[in-house]
Amino acid sequence: MIVIPAILITLVEAAVIGGLAGAVICGMEDRRTLPPDAPKELRTAHRCAAEGALLSGTISLAFPFFGVFDDLGRPVASVGDDAVGFADDAAKLARGGAGQVARSLTRHLNAPLKLEANVSRASYYRWLRMPKGASGYVYVVEDIANVGRYKIGRTIEPARRLREISSRVGNKVKFVCIIHTNYMRILEHALHLAFAPQRLPNIGAGTEWFSLSRLQVAAACSL
Repeated sequence: MIVIPAILITLVEAAVIGGLAGAVICGMEDRRTLPPDAPKELRTAHRCAAEGALLSGTISLAFPFFGVFDDLGRPVASVGDDAVGFADDAAKLARGGAGQVARSLTRHLNAPLKLEANVSRASYYRWLRMPKGASGYVYVVEDIANVGRYKIGRTIEPARRLREISSRVGNKVKFVCIIHTNYMRILEHALHLAFAPQRLPNIGAGTEWFSLSRLQVAAACSL
């Protein structure tokens, strides 16, 4: 049977592509934001590669190329007929929005990889370089003493910013995630708008505090 080898080959290819994508998304990002003397165990490329390979492999099994493997298992009666049929199927797939499907799968693959990178970056914020140009960091900070209270802001010096927040609030706070971006003002504003209904009144440390669920925090950290 040809079906099983074909599925296995596609599974391996998807895992390799996903692993490379994961390494590029947050592994290369770490090189840009971490100084050379940062501990090696802080680098997340291997974790992102493994997660990307797992997700891509799962997707390839869940969506076996829209039934193409069904055709691979049949005896080839006519090469010409098969070629025409494959061309028709490809045309139908294109008209049906193949680009939209690809973008949807890519989006769902990138989100957990970015979440991994952003959460991992929060654990080694002391080693983050000061960004150049218009780039910077958008962060989510958790107030340990108040369950569900989070601050969303921007900075170019995470370590200094965390000390400032802690002194103003008077409680222990920690970074949940740190997002490196070239559009920190835009991203911060977008998150403030998205969670406007959950915005808390002034609690002595500005109005960037929100009452958020874990799911909302995960969504913010996946950007």
